Amino acid sequence: MKKRLPVFLNNKSGISLVEILLSVGILLVIGTVIINVGSSTLLSSNTNRNRTRALYYTQQAIEQVRLIRDANSQDIFTMYGYYNLDSSVPQLVAVTITHPPANPVSTAFLIDPDGFYRMIEINDYNVSDPTRKIIMVTTAYRDKNDYKTVTASTYLTDWQQ
Repeated sequence: MKKRLPVFLNNKSGISLVEILLSVGILLVIGTVIINVGSSTLLSSNTNRNRTRALYYTQQAIEQVRLIRDANSQDIFTMYGYYNLDSSVPQLVAVTITHPPANPVSTAFLIDPDGFYRMIEINDYNVSDPTRKIIMVTTAYRDKNDYKTVTASTYLTDWQQ
């Protein structure tokens, strides 16, 4: 003789509450992962964009210093210390700060309304060789509640001498 299960245990139609909760839980986990990946991608994109802009401003300053050197090499080879570019004319403006600066943001000049700061340092490459200078440009920018810096340097020679 066959035993029959009670009707509520034998009912195969529909979805049980456990299956519904499990499905909702899996969908929530997948949704959370998608949101986290999207937000980290946006943060990474913003960080890369700011770094690229800082590199651009740094390279721009190096090129401007080269143009100043090419226009009048005597000016650049008598300079020493910290400078900023005058945006109206390609000219370096001396800055009086301590060496080395304790905080590049407080001593540099704002060059962009989004919070990019730039400072140019001109030093002798070798004291015995006045025809060579080392140019160091530092650009600072705000990124994730902190300031990051990008620094590039180049050597300039008095090739017109």
